[in-house]
Amino acid sequence: MVQVPQGIITQLAHPPYGLLSRETAFLLGPGVTQLQRIRGPVNVDAFGIAFSFITIPAGFGRRNNIHVDYENPIVIFAPLYTLFDGHDQYGDTVEVMHEGDLYYLGQLFPKRIDVWVAPGCTVQQYFVLAL
Repeated sequence: MVQVPQGIITQLAHPPYGLLSRETAFLLGPGVTQLQRIRGPVNVDAFGIAFSFITIPAGFGRRNNIHVDYENPIVIFAPLYTLFDGHDQYGDTVEVMHEGDLYYLGQLFPKRIDVWVAPGCTVQQYFVLAL
């Protein structure tokens, strides 16, 4: 059996930052939203996701470091994948406590990305695409 080097697979799933761009999607308000970016048979063809915070209530607290960190998560998201046997399974759940980072998805082509936004908050969501 031919072995594919793990580094090649990782580079295909997580391209370098210089090859990435952000596609503006829409504003997300409080609660749970299910995101998709359907292109043909693929429900989400993005490599990752990013967020900018529009409104954050004062009760979330903040620290100024390299970036502004909030004491409570503003966004929590998890990609949902369909396994070969047909079962749906979540990938890693990520808590976002500051804006500006690019979050790679653990695997390519999730079924959807479930995003929870904290009460009182509004965020701008971006899909991270190659070129």
